[in-house]
Amino acid sequence: VIPFLLSYILDDVIPKIEETNKIYPIFIYGAIMISCAFLFVIFNIIANRMANKTSTLITENLRIELFSKIETLSLHDLDTITLPSLVSRMSSDTYNVYQSLNTIQRLGLRGPFIFLGGITLCAILDLKLTLVFLIVSPLVLILIAIISKIGVKLFQDIQYKSDSLIRVVRENISGARVIKALGKEDYEKERYNKINEDVFKQEIKTGNTMGTLNPLINLFLNIGLVLAIIIGAYRVNDGKILVGTIIAFISYFNIISQALVSLSRIFEMASKGYASSARIDYVLKINTKRELSIPNSSSHFIEFRDVNFSYNGKENNLTNISFTLEEGETLGIIGATGSGKSTILNLMRCFYNHYDGDIYVNYNDIKSQNLKELYSLFGSVFQTDILFNDTILENITFGKKYDINLINNVLKMCDAYDFVYNLPNNLNTVIAAKGNDLSGGQKQRLLIARAILADPKILILDDSSSALDY
Repeated sequence: VIPFLLSYILDDVIPKIEETNKIYPIFIYGAIMISCAFLFVIFNIIANRMANKTSTLITENLRIELFSKIETLSLHDLDTITLPSLVSRMSSDTYNVYQSLNTIQRLGLRGPFIFLGGITLCAILDLKLTLVFLIVSPLVLILIAIISKIGVKLFQDIQYKSDSLIRVVRENISGARVIKALGKEDYEKERYNKINEDVFKQEIKTGNTMGTLNPLINLFLNIGLVLAIIIGAYRVNDGKILVGTIIAFISYFNIISQALVSLSRIFEMASKGYASSARIDYVLKINTKRELSIPNSSSHFIEFRDVNFSYNGKENNLTNISFTLEEGETLGIIGATGSGKSTILNLMRCFYNHYDGDIYVNYNDIKSQNLKELYSLFGSVFQTDILFNDTILENITFGKKYDINLINNVLKMCDAYDFVYNLPNNLNTVIAAKGNDLSGGQKQRLLIARAILADPKILILDDSSSALDY
């Protein structure tokens, strides 16, 4: 509206003032222009706040959905995607989606309105000059579309390389003690620097490609501006338009230019957001629903019947495993490192379901059972088990309510009672992540206490006494 009013003041109001010598129309139209400027600021602030709120809420829900989905993934899915990649998708990818949504709302809605509004008002002022905009604009939009399409692939490559970077950092933090003990700090720095260099090169490549967009857009727009001024000068000289119209056109050209540059920013952010959303979408679309097989039972409490299993789908890690186990019995599985002891236990709990043969637990085929009901049968201490950065009580109860006497009895059974009650806050003592402020034996006693507290039907102890004394 402001350039339109400016043109009207220059071409119509000022000549009339010179005739009538009445200056007040200038103040009236000036006041209208100032009002428009204030409305522009107010509505901009409101729009930006709404965009930020909407983007934040959507991203918050997306994180919740993604985290909930990750919780349902099988070990096979986790092995395929990898933990560093899931961390990256939960953090940097969701942030990219947030930025993309925010930018699209703030500029993506405003830009087209400003562009179409500017073109419409230009057409009202002078249709022939407007044709210059209409010739230049498609060239700009084609350029944006081409570079944005290339950008999606480049941004995806950055995220995949970032996954490797996160993996190295994660391994270094987790294995800090080993690295220091073996004096491998320089080796690990070299490994990190190499991957960091790969990420750097990919970011430079992407930045160089996307960095050509704005200069090329400005080139086309400036060529269009020169043509508009030349054509406008001829039309003023011929008396077909007035100088105020040219000034308004230059103002509109700047506004339309800003709108097109905004569109280029949108497409750059949208390319990054699309690349990240595709990675998130891949996780969300993983089918975690189990099609329960026809109920099939066994006469044994636990039975493995000719079970074959392969992690990579090529060579078997387990071949023709068969055994039975009745209620009240104990089975010890002994074998060399890598012989498949933990794999048998993982299959029993249906952590992997792509195997040949039949597995029965609680007399029924595990493929016909509800997973929550199946998991409730087990109390487990894994070979590489974990304690969380929380109180000892929460670590062994996992949010369930147990009688304090029962908890104390279990701690005594696991020979953990004395050391727990010698800690400053007893059961309410907060331990470090992974229980790093406890000894190996103390951790294992708490893990065994957690496994037996629920009085499970099946107790699985996978190398659970390696750090315990007699």
